[in-house]
Amino acid sequence: MTKVLITGASGFVGQALCSFLMEKGVEIKAASRIKKDLYPYEFSIVEDITKEAEWGKALDDVEIVIHLAAQAHGVRQGNYLIAQQEASNLFNVNVAGTKALIQASYDKGVRHFIYVSSIKVNGEITSLVPFVEKDIPCPKDEYGESKLQAEELIKAYCQDKRMSYTILRPPLVYGPRVKGNFWDLLNISFSKIPLPFAGVNNKRSLIYLENLLDIIYLSLIHPKAKNETFLLCDGQDLSIQELIAQVRKTMNLSPYLWYCPFSILEFICKIFKREKAFLRLSSSLQVNDQKLRSYLNWQPRFSVEQGIEKTVQWFLSEKK
Repeated sequence: MTKVLITGASGFVGQALCSFLMEKGVEIKAASRIKKDLYPYEFSIVEDITKEAEWGKALDDVEIVIHLAAQAHGVRQGNYLIAQQEASNLFNVNVAGTKALIQASYDKGVRHFIYVSSIKVNGEITSLVPFVEKDIPCPKDEYGESKLQAEELIKAYCQDKRMSYTILRPPLVYGPRVKGNFWDLLNISFSKIPLPFAGVNNKRSLIYLENLLDIIYLSLIHPKAKNETFLLCDGQDLSIQELIAQVRKTMNLSPYLWYCPFSILEFICKIFKREKAFLRLSSSLQVNDQKLRSYLNWQPRFSVEQGIEKTVQWFLSEKK
């Protein structure tokens, strides 16, 4: 039986993926910097992912690697020294860590390497045309650049065909146990505070966690996934006002949205030094996933409404 190594196994996606693949009958090994619980599968602690030697034991008898481990947040602004340190950490984990793992995987005879990258490799904003795989990469921050460099390393190691790759570029991932920006949005929605986004008509692509897990599984088993890069999404793009309205509807709340001129919203965010947050709220980022659907014959099991409902149900249970 093919054995699969999952890195970043203690993270949001990693924990869900381990359980999902076990239910599918896949023999897995897991690797992470920390081991929080007694997991029902083989587990390796990798304290320094930039050291190739530390991957040796984790890769024993492994034929496929799913690389999730990453530094997930961007660089804070304000304190230049802190920004430098965080940028250094991003590249250390996302680039040097990937290089050590891909080299160790190559040396150990791994057949296939699946890398969960980010849509930020393509860029931050779309206008009239959604992002597609053929677009020239255009990352706008250190996180996107680090993911692009990791992708390029993987492709370079796979040039001689001894090992194949699949690169997945998801947009914002949401689902039970989500953290970060989506957790903040759930909290804001739950607060019942009237929000000034009734006039924001942007469109943003999302991917529900279980839809992402299905795509990763297809990348394991489908021959057309080899040596390809795929963009992915749920297939239904929402504006920030539509997203908040859907979340609050699931919470049995009124949308509580009111109209505020865009220029005033922008000015307020600049005063509070929240320009990046405002950009994410107000700009469009759309993904065309037709290549994925065509090559792998994929259709989402869960709609956006179903994904939001499951996420909100979990969130409400956490609030009790």
